[in-house]
Amino acid sequence: MAAAQSTEAGLGSADRRQFHWLDWILLATLGPLALVCLGLHSYAAATDALVFHAFYVSPASGPADAPRVEGFLAEFENTGELQIGDRILSVDGIDTHGAGPLEVSRLTYAHALDDVTLMEIERGGVAETVSVPIVAMTVPWARIPALLGFTIAGLIALLRSPGSSHTRLMYVAFMNLVIFESLLPLVWPAFFYPGVLLFNVGGVIGISSIGMWMSRFPPDLDPVHRFHWGWPVGAGLLWSIPRITHYTGGPLPLSSLTTSFFAVDAGLVLFALMVLSVNYKNSDAVGRRQLKSVLLGLYLGILPLAFMGILVPRAQDFDGLRTLHALAMCFVVFSPIAILIAIARFNLFDIDRMISGTASYTGVLILAAVVGEVLIEPIAGLLGESLGFDRSSTQNVFVGLVAGFAFPIQRAWRPYVDRVFFTKGKTQTEEIEHLLEELPAAAAGGTDALLHFVGERLDAAFEPTFCVVYERQEETFHPAFVAGDAPAHPLPEAGCRVIAHVLDKRLGPIRLDTRGRTQRDATISKGVREALGGLDASLLAPVRPHGALASFLCLGPKRSGDVYTPTDVTLLASVAHHASEELAAAGEV
Repeated sequence: MAAAQSTEAGLGSADRRQFHWLDWILLATLGPLALVCLGLHSYAAATDALVFHAFYVSPASGPADAPRVEGFLAEFENTGELQIGDRILSVDGIDTHGAGPLEVSRLTYAHALDDVTLMEIERGGVAETVSVPIVAMTVPWARIPALLGFTIAGLIALLRSPGSSHTRLMYVAFMNLVIFESLLPLVWPAFFYPGVLLFNVGGVIGISSIGMWMSRFPPDLDPVHRFHWGWPVGAGLLWSIPRITHYTGGPLPLSSLTTSFFAVDAGLVLFALMVLSVNYKNSDAVGRRQLKSVLLGLYLGILPLAFMGILVPRAQDFDGLRTLHALAMCFVVFSPIAILIAIARFNLFDIDRMISGTASYTGVLILAAVVGEVLIEPIAGLLGESLGFDRSSTQNVFVGLVAGFAFPIQRAWRPYVDRVFFTKGKTQTEEIEHLLEELPAAAAGGTDALLHFVGERLDAAFEPTFCVVYERQEETFHPAFVAGDAPAHPLPEAGCRVIAHVLDKRLGPIRLDTRGRTQRDATISKGVREALGGLDASLLAPVRPHGALASFLCLGPKRSGDVYTPTDVTLLASVAHHASEELAAAGEV
C-alpha cells in the first residue's frame, strides 16, 4: 500500500498540490519557447523551407587556403556535381578562402532557395563552377505529430502534478526535446545562427535531461538504485561530438561522419534501454507496469523507423521508400502517448496483453519478410518470367499472399507467446476458463457449494491477500467462504445497507484500490471501505440471479504487489455473471 499511496501522491491532480514558483517559471519560459520553435518549424514545413546540404567540408588551413569537401551523407553520394577533394573557392560569388564549415553552410543556405546555387571549386588544379547539392526534406511535416505529442504530454504532466520534482524533470526533458528537434529554417538568414545554436546546445541539454528523467523513472524507484546524473550528462555530450564535427571539421574524421552519427545514436538508444532495464529490475510491480508501457511506446515509435532505415539503402525505388521512411517518423507519437499513460493511467490497458499481441505480430512479420526474401521473391520472379509476366508484378502478388497468411498465423502463434513470456497471465486465464467450465457441476450442490467453489478457485487464480465470498441473508451479508487475512464474521448491518445500495446499481466489479480505478469508483470507494469494516479490499463483484443482489465477491490486494489489470476485472466480471446465471437456473436466490 505504501507504493500505491506514493504513486497516487506523485500523480495527484492540481487541486491536491499547489503550484510552486519554479513551476510557474518553467511554464512561462520553456513552454512558450518550445511552442515558438514548433510553430516556426511548422511554418517552414508548409513553405518548403526545410532543406539541407548533403556534403561535409573541412576548414581552410589558413587565409590563403579554401575549405575542402570531405564526404557526403551516405544516401546522397551521387547527387549534385561536387566530389570528395574539391576545394570550395566561392559560393554564389562570395569568396570562401579562410572559411570554416559553419561559414560555408551559412553561405550555402543563404542561397538555397534560389533557382540555382553555384559554387566555384578547384579540382585537380583547375577551377570550375558546379551546382550545389541541396536536398529538400521528403515529408517536411513528418516530425510535427511526435513533437506536438511530446509538448502536450509535458504540459499535462506538469499541470496534473505541480510541485513534483519528477514531473518537473519530465516537463524540462520533453520541452527541450521539442526545442532542439523543431528544426528551424536555416535558409532564412536571420535564423541560421539561432537554429544552429538551438539544435546543438538544446540537443545536449535535451538528451541529458531525457536521460536524467529516464534514470529516475518510475517515480517510486528507490533513490539508491538511480543512475548517477553524470551518466545522462555524458550521453548528451557524446551526442554533440559528431554534430560539432559537422560544423567545425573535428574532432572526428569527416570521411566517416555518417557512420559516426549512426554509431552514436545507436549507442544512445542502447544506453536508454539499459537504463530502463536496470530500473525495471529494481522496481516494484506497479513500477514495472509503468516501464512496460514506456517500452511499448518506444518500440512502436522506433520500430517503423528502424525497419525503413534497413530497407532504404537496399531499395531500387529509392524515392518512394524515402517517403515511407519519413512518414515512419509519425509513429514516434506513440512514445509520448505511452509515457503519459504510464504516468497518469498506467492501468488503463492490460499492458501484458498489448505487448503479447505486438510481439506476436512482429514475429510473424519478421518471419514473413525472411520467407519472402529468401524463398518467395526468387521463386515468384522465375515463375513470372516463365509464364510471360512482369517479374516485379508476380513478386508483388506472392508477397500479398504471404501477408494475407500473416494474420491467421499470428492468432495461432499468440498462445505460445503468452505461454513463454507471460506465463502467469496465461495460467490465470486458464484457471478462470476451467472455473467456468466446472461451474454447472458445482451449482448442482446448491448455493453454498457454488459460492465455496468460486471462492476457492478465485483465490487460486488471482492469489490475493484474502478472498471472501459474502452471501446475503435477509438484510445482512455473511461470509460463505473466507481465505487469507480476512475476518470470518458478518458485516455490520449499517454497512450492509451501503453495500447493497452501491452494488444494486452496478452490473460489473467495483475497483476500490487507488491504482487504476475509475473516477466513478473513486467517489464511492471511501464509503464502501467503511461499510466493509475497514477491510482493505481491492475488487468487489456482485452476484445477482434474477437481477437481485444475492452475494458478492471480495478480493484483497494481490500478494505479489501487482495491480488488478483490466483483463483481471473482465475475468472477475465473467465469473460473477456466470455464477448469477447458474444460481438463477437452479432456482437459488
